Amino acid sequence: MADLKNEPLIKTIMQEAPEMFCKESPIDLDGVYVFISLDLTNSTKFKSEQPKLWKPVISAFYDKVLTAYGVNQYQSLLKNLTDEISVEFWKFVGDEVLLYANVHDCRDILKLVKSTDEAVKKIIDWISEKVIGSYGCQKNCLESVNQVACSFYEANYLSCKIWDILKNTLGVKATVWLALCGSDEKSRNIIHKTASAMDDWFQSSNFDFLGPEIDEGFRIAKYSVKNRVVVSPILTSTLYLSDDESNDLQTIVENNFAIVSYQKLKGIWHDRFFPIVMYSTSSFKNIHDEWNYDEIELPTYSEIKVSGSENERCKASYLPKILKDVNLFDEVNKIVALLKNTNYKRTDKKRPNQLMEIHVACATFNKHGLLMVKKHNVRGWEFGCVHISPTTLNWKYAITEGYKLKYAMNIVVDENPIPIATYMYQKSNNKVALGLIVVGELSSDEPPAQFVPMSLQQINKINDITVDSFKENSQKAFSAYYDWRNKK
Repeated sequence: MADLKNEPLIKTIMQEAPEMFCKESPIDLDGVYVFISLDLTNSTKFKSEQPKLWKPVISAFYDKVLTAYGVNQYQSLLKNLTDEISVEFWKFVGDEVLLYANVHDCRDILKLVKSTDEAVKKIIDWISEKVIGSYGCQKNCLESVNQVACSFYEANYLSCKIWDILKNTLGVKATVWLALCGSDEKSRNIIHKTASAMDDWFQSSNFDFLGPEIDEGFRIAKYSVKNRVVVSPILTSTLYLSDDESNDLQTIVENNFAIVSYQKLKGIWHDRFFPIVMYSTSSFKNIHDEWNYDEIELPTYSEIKVSGSENERCKASYLPKILKDVNLFDEVNKIVALLKNTNYKRTDKKRPNQLMEIHVACATFNKHGLLMVKKHNVRGWEFGCVHISPTTLNWKYAITEGYKLKYAMNIVVDENPIPIATYMYQKSNNKVALGLIVVGELSSDEPPAQFVPMSLQQINKINDITVDSFKENSQKAFSAYYDWRNKK
């Protein structure tokens, strides 16, 4: 736990780690890109009403979005996403997560829309399960001022008060749009290379997307609503015009896409009315039955509420005519032609033989110099550990926030803690976890749940199951901790 004078050992390790941490910019081709925005609804009110709960919830939201789409994980949780479709992280904007995918087939576009529709319906449940399972509910349960044991441990997360709060307060809304992007100045939408904003091995990209269709996506996101997916007219028309005998895309678009309103968007289409298109597996013919009574009062549904889905102005098949009127029909034809071009091929996605994760275990001491250890029901006695995300800001933040979220533990570590040991273990699903062990200290006298304070003598007397090299690494931890305390 000393300051690092030379290049940090951890950074060296990360530079040699799998490509999920140290990859070059995946942008090497001009082409068709689908952009996805996922945003929490009602999050401002939630933060005000739940000052203790909102931080782990937002963190879990980021994590579950990236995991759901298989960003840097190689396998998505969403059933419609295949291995061939590579979804990448673009950036965070407040509570909004932005993703993109370079697509090479019109069916890829439809799969991304379907997957996003699945995501907005499942993410709150996934967040609830993660937060409840790691929130320390045995001690911090919201069901009682007396802090009784949480019902999560008696049944499942669906019976927990936290789940009830999240389900009734928050939702996820999504926007999906499409653009033909290039790297030269002649392109309508450009891939703009930028200097990296920070020298950080977690920096995900050094580029951005700019152009009228990019701006359009951010503008129509204003009309996305809870648990629904709003899509751009160019994306919808691309699907509609890509129809052939093998894919039935026109039928799918006619049944699942509809123009729900016409709105003027600032700076878009010279202030002409813009069609807001929605994807849904529910019937647009029966919105008064399928949608909540107050949902259809939103501006998003202003046209379809009055005209009905059978009106020509609400049908997706009306979009090509609209795009001709605003001189964008040729742009859609370019996209369709490129997707059908056999020379526009997908680059193979390189994968390691085994999927890898980076973990950090913190050997944490209390103010009395005792090491906090816990017993895992499978691995045995250990220090606990947290998974390092590719989007983590720095090591100190990753460790302190990880232990706070997972174990309700407030700890202090150095800005760049020096590892005292490394470890590796085989996980399920062909994953290997590479781990670093660092030393930290509790920031309060309150003992964390699940952990037991032990002296080195007590640890050496343990005859039960432990993780590999547990006693040896405990000895190293005590020595490193004493050195660190003596230097303070």
